[in-house]
Amino acid sequence: MLGPVMVNRHLHGIGKQLEFEMATRQPQKAKRAATSKKAQPTELKSAMQRLETKVKQLQAERDQLKSDLKVAKARIGELEAQQTEAVNRIDWVIDSLHNLIEDKG
Repeated sequence: MLGPVMVNRHLHGIGKQLEFEMATRQPQKAKRAATSKKAQPTELKSAMQRLETKVKQLQAERDQLKSDLKVAKARIGELEAQQTEAVNRIDWVIDSLHNLIEDKG
């Protein structure tokens, strides 16, 4: 079993080792970044095409939803008119029945 001093020394050694490994890896990362810049215009063009396709799809969906909304609003208007007509007829029938009862009474 390691004592507290030994653990601290061990952890300090691991930290130094990690610092060394990170320092030696940095030039490799720079090389990777340089090679990815060559492919960037092609990737950018591909990404732009995908975005343009997606925008066109979304615009078509939006247009369809607008059309569906217009149809739905028209149907709602028709249904509201039918409901109003039905309520008016029911009121007329009730009034007619009241009048019959009053005339007989």
